[in-house]
Amino acid sequence: MPYVQRNWKGEITGLYANPQPQPDGTCLTEPAPLSEDHPEVQSYMAKHPIPANMLRPFSAEEMRKQDKMFERVAKEHEAIRNAVLAFNLGFAELETSLSCLLYAALNIRDSQIAYAIYHTPHGFDARTQIVGNAVIQIASEKKALFDLIEPWTVLAKKISKTRDLRNAIAHSAPLTYLMGNRNYARLSPPAFDVIRVGRKIAKGDKPGLDANDVNQGIKRLIEANDCVDHVNRLVTAFHEGDPSLPKKFDALKLALTKFRNP
Repeated sequence: MPYVQRNWKGEITGLYANPQPQPDGTCLTEPAPLSEDHPEVQSYMAKHPIPANMLRPFSAEEMRKQDKMFERVAKEHEAIRNAVLAFNLGFAELETSLSCLLYAALNIRDSQIAYAIYHTPHGFDARTQIVGNAVIQIASEKKALFDLIEPWTVLAKKISKTRDLRNAIAHSAPLTYLMGNRNYARLSPPAFDVIRVGRKIAKGDKPGLDANDVNQGIKRLIEANDCVDHVNRLVTAFHEGDPSLPKKFDALKLALTKFRNP
């Protein structure tokens, strides 16, 4: 007794073992099922052969397994949402740290010029390039800061990796994929992206990101932010003539060695 879905012409376009209610209160299928020997059903099945077991309603055990699967996938999606929120908060903190570093490098006290310069470009790449050029320039001009060039170069590459993850998150959406008879919650590019999704699936790989991927990115983001703060303190110490400048170099190098590889 299949439930039928029809198009605007009244033609059957789908057969289901159960009704198909939608979130908006409508239903894809007609209220009452048709018999399997109904002429329209027979005609549709002749054109679109369907295994008999697909039109059989789920047993209680099968429904239990389905409910358990939906519950697991829902929790996975919730974990992804929480991770994305935490990542976005951390990325905003990184931008604040970078703007503060530009303020320290320019050393224009009692002025917001550094922040105006930092936030003028719309893109993160341009902003980090401004900060990087300011750091490299002051390190090139001031002998006491010359040893900052190499660690900053390393840090800049790691900051770029956090940017890559931010872009991946920004251009993705929560999707559920069925692979190997198992459903997976993923933060994924659009489903019809044949390059980033289609080719991945063709190789048996899961497209997009899961919560663990984003959480690992959060850890790297925190470490990047910590390293930027060390550079900030180092440059500030130079301007203030702080004799602990060598110790701040050591602290920066130690922070970089603890930075996880992306």
